[in-house]
Amino acid sequence: MVIWDVTKVNRYVKQLIEADERLADLWVEGEVSNSVVSMSGHAFFTLKEAQSQLRCVMFRQQLARIRQRPANGDLCVARGALRVYEAQGTY
Repeated sequence: MVIWDVTKVNRYVKQLIEADERLADLWVEGEVSNSVVSMSGHAFFTLKEAQSQLRCVMFRQQLARIRQRPANGDLCVARGALRVYEAQGTY
């Protein structure tokens, strides 16, 4: 039996996800919820559907280039790369 610490698990999952070419240029459709723009200028929101949700971030550089910010209740198509935020174990 091998016991991993949390950091090793998150680092391993990060490597797996970020090595998958299909997840490097991903298009996802869903309803925007929990939309907020932080003090740093980044937009954080969730794309959801009936059975699942995906937490997202749009960094301030990208946010400055779009015409309309994602708002709660909007149905949208997002394009990005799936990444792991290792410190929190989220993707």
